[in-house]
Amino acid sequence: MGLGDYRVKGAANWAAIACAVVLVLCWVAAGKLISDLNGLHDGVIYEMKVVKVGSI
Repeated sequence: MGLGDYRVKGAANWAAIACAVVLVLCWVAAGKLISDLNGLHDGVIYEMKVVKVGSI
């Protein structure tokens, strides 16, 4: 195991860590997007109910 092998292993570890970080960030962003869309959906339904009740 020479110095070159060690460097390759270190690079692979950093690549794996970077990959994990990106995956976590994507997961968090997707979760936030989904919750935002759900909130938007609930808001639209609420607005429609209010408009219907108000117009009767």
